[in-house]
Amino acid sequence: MAAIGFIISVVGFAITLAGFAVAIRKLRKLQTATEAAKTAAEGVKLRVIQYDAANDATEARYALQSTRRHLDNDGWRDVADSYEDARLAMVRLLPILLQESEALGDEVRRMIGQIDKHCTVVERGVNDPGRQLPDKASLRSSLRRHLGVMHRVQQVLEQRVV
Repeated sequence: MAAIGFIISVVGFAITLAGFAVAIRKLRKLQTATEAAKTAAEGVKLRVIQYDAANDATEARYALQSTRRHLDNDGWRDVADSYEDARLAMVRLLPILLQESEALGDEVRRMIGQIDKHCTVVERGVNDPGRQLPDKASLRSSLRRHLGVMHRVQQVLEQRVV
C-alpha cells in the first residue's frame, strides 16, 4: 500500500512539473504575441501619422493655389486667409517632415516664416487703406517657389504612405 502511495506521489509530481512546463511555454508564446501586437500597433500609428502629413501637404498645396487665384482676382482679404490656411497646414506637417527629410523640413520652416510675413503685410494693407499692399509679381514668385517645395514634400511623404 505504501508503494502505491509513493508511485501516485511520483506520478502527481511529474504531472505537476509537466503542467508547470506547459504554463511557462504558454506564457512565452503570450509574451511574443503581445510584443508582435505592440509592434503592429506602432506600425499602424506611424502609417496614420504619415497619411495625415500627406493630407496636410495636399491641403497646403491647395491653399497656395487658392492664394494665387485670389491674388489674380485682387481678392486681398482672401489672399491672406488662404495663405494662412497654407501656413497652418505646413505647421502641422513640419514635425513628421523633419523626421523624413531634415533639409526639406528646414525649407518648409523658412516658408512658414515667409508666409507669416506676407500675411501680416497683406492684412495691414487690407485693414489700413493708407498702407501699401505687397507687389503682386513678388508675391506670385514666392507662391511659385512655395508650390514647388510643396510638390517635393508631397512626393517624399507619398513614398512613405504607399
